[in-house]
Amino acid sequence: MGFVQELIVVRFCEAIGVDGGIITCVGAGGKTSLVKSLGVEWQERKLPFLLTTTTKMFLHEVVDFAPVICDQYDQGIGYINKYLRECGYAGLFKNLQNEKVGGIPPEWVDEIYDSGLVNRIIVEGDGANRKILKAPKDYEPVIPSKCRTVIGVLALKSIGQAFDASIVHRLETVAGLLNKKVGEPIKAEDLAVLAVDERGIFKNYQGRKIVLLAAGTNEDVELADEVIEDIKRRGNEISSFVVTSGYGKDMKPVKVVS
Repeated sequence: MGFVQELIVVRFCEAIGVDGGIITCVGAGGKTSLVKSLGVEWQERKLPFLLTTTTKMFLHEVVDFAPVICDQYDQGIGYINKYLRECGYAGLFKNLQNEKVGGIPPEWVDEIYDSGLVNRIIVEGDGANRKILKAPKDYEPVIPSKCRTVIGVLALKSIGQAFDASIVHRLETVAGLLNKKVGEPIKAEDLAVLAVDERGIFKNYQGRKIVLLAAGTNEDVELADEVIEDIKRRGNEISSFVVTSGYGKDMKPVKVVS
């Protein structure tokens, strides 16, 4: 086990050790909660930021972040510049269909960051269809090239549940990765494989990796150590682990392992 730090000041920027740059969130079972919670933290601290996605998000998930929906880069930049001046934050999305906002090209994220318009950008980098376990397809995750921190979300509440399509996104893909059959219980070691395997949640990313173990209850939190120990035994390149509790904008970090 690594050094365990119980957080006193509950801020995500302290837990993840990053308070700027492009931060991309991948995985399942708490990704949108993380995006929203980090956005709310920056709102409360009056720090300018941009929230966006390279996949899709529900409109109701981003409505509190001054969303701009625009399929033209230059026009979109004009709008987010206006919102950044007026309220200090903005969201940027390419379209709206079936109550979901569409993601922007990763090149847009890089260009916005390079422009100096805003130096805090939070990106949701893949989708999970509201399931709590997933592995990426060939084209996922979609991470901007200027991103230096990726947070991979794993849901602790999946442990002990039956492996099936009710909680697993792209069941066949995950089954192949985990060598798992439908109906078998999900184990801590399965989450560890998703964190460290080259086909797992950090697929094709070589920068700083943080694993966020999302827990909804105190009982879920207690499962975190087993997952962390298993990941460390596998000889990985994870920078740190953050254990959280709660959902939505009320997700909070409760422990950090580095």
